[in-house]
Amino acid sequence: MKTNTNKIIKIDLNEKCPCGNGLLFKDCCIEKKHEYHTLGENYKGEQVIFSQTDNMKIYDEITNYSMKNIFIHEGKPSITVSKGLENLKNIYKKADEGISIFEKYASCQKGCGSCCKLYLECTPIEAELIRKYLISTKSKEELEKISDIIREKLEILNPPLNSHELTVEEKNLKCLEYIEKKEKCVFLNDSNACSIYEVRPLSCRKFIVFSDSKKCDSINEIVTPHLAPANISRLSIDYLSLAVTRYNGLNYLNENGETKPIMRGLLQWFKNGFDDINREK
Repeated sequence: MKTNTNKIIKIDLNEKCPCGNGLLFKDCCIEKKHEYHTLGENYKGEQVIFSQTDNMKIYDEITNYSMKNIFIHEGKPSITVSKGLENLKNIYKKADEGISIFEKYASCQKGCGSCCKLYLECTPIEAELIRKYLISTKSKEELEKISDIIREKLEILNPPLNSHELTVEEKNLKCLEYIEKKEKCVFLNDSNACSIYEVRPLSCRKFIVFSDSKKCDSINEIVTPHLAPANISRLSIDYLSLAVTRYNGLNYLNENGETKPIMRGLLQWFKNGFDDINREK
């Protein structure tokens, strides 16, 4: 998987304004005195130009929110699940706002579903939000059907329970084996649309590509950006999951001695059904 390089860029007065309203820059956003950056070209050969000023404004908003509501707990179990879910929704809202700046340059379209065959992970609190959404929107019969499909996919895909116990090489190999089986996400519906879209994890929210969508079947050809709002959201959600009392113990020490939340794929979080997430350590 490839990433774009972030570089500062100067907008010519007679260029179309990067905000996308069709006016020339000199007749539009020049008075805002924003700093503009580019992430290089997308699949159409367009420069991926964005306001770094707006980008960092959202980054700072997420940081400030997290300082007041999440980082203050220092990763120690001290908040309820309901409070954790409230914080998670607020982080998602700001992350979506930041990521939306770049969506007009992406090849991603509703119904594509190519990236929904990748191995992606989430934290316990993110899995809990999905679980609560499912039990509030699905019948008992529908949940049982999803559970049956999860069991089938676990047999086919054999995702790791605790990927942090693998070496980087082992995890990369697992991810490659996973995508090569081309099994779509259990929550992708018959129209190739996400059935849990409003509660999807950050790993899904931040996954946009600037390469041609036809290349998404080959992980080595995918071009994705590192986005500041998504990066600070990842840190915030990790700390949030550590701070939820119910998930005390669903963590590990990394090679630097830092406490991190256990991350799992959705198949592993829901391998035992939807009465609770899988809290096996």
